[in-house]
Amino acid sequence: MAEYRLPGPLCTVLGSFKIDTGTLCLGATKPPGPANNARPAQAPKRHKAHRPKVKAQPARKSTLTAQDFEAAAKLLGADISVALVHAFADVESGGRSGMGPAGLPVIAYEGHVFRKLTNKAYDADHPLLSYKYVKKAGPEWQQNNKDQATAWATLEAAIALDRDAALQACSWGMFQVMGFNYKSCGYASAEAFVAAMKAGEKGQLMAFVGYCKKSPGMVKAMLDKDYAGMASRYNGKDYGDYDKRIEKAYRKHGGT
Repeated sequence: MAEYRLPGPLCTVLGSFKIDTGTLCLGATKPPGPANNARPAQAPKRHKAHRPKVKAQPARKSTLTAQDFEAAAKLLGADISVALVHAFADVESGGRSGMGPAGLPVIAYEGHVFRKLTNKAYDADHPLLSYKYVKKAGPEWQQNNKDQATAWATLEAAIALDRDAALQACSWGMFQVMGFNYKSCGYASAEAFVAAMKAGEKGQLMAFVGYCKKSPGMVKAMLDKDYAGMASRYNGKDYGDYDKRIEKAYRKHGGT
């Protein structure tokens, strides 16, 4: 275990915390929804080693406090509603923890992102790991992310081909921020970003804040309660009913 301090001014709000920088390993919870908040510009706008079996366990509850959400809202801007931060947490993780029962972040592997980052090098030999984007949550996505044990095994297989691209090709934690947004979130590398995601939900919350602040027009959309604007910036042009779900969750948490 090592002490990790959030980059820049974020550490003044949440301070330092412990991280496990060890080897990525296996977890088991229900998969998150398909992330699209950070797809590369070309995408529509968002191997097997022996392992012991992991017994499925109920999803954890979030350990974030009301003060954590309030601090995040203040970092986004003085007039950003705390209810809106809660709304994104609800839509992306069902209001549950961003950590799986094995103590690992909840992830979803996006093979079309891996394909772009590796310049289609693995399309032929690894079609389940590297494939063309056709639609959100397509058959490859469903197979790769049917549960967290499968998602982490898929990530491990991709890491064996190209570690950096694999880490960037996953969405991470409570807010399902894509790994290749690491710079926007305030990290020098995908490895540093993943270490923060593994450290716990506070790092995941700060990744959400960092992404929203650096995504052009996102904070303004949040201020204006422009749900379609928020949905397209966070989840891509093919966001489906994401805007309606954000609005519903916002009102559930007292937003007006």
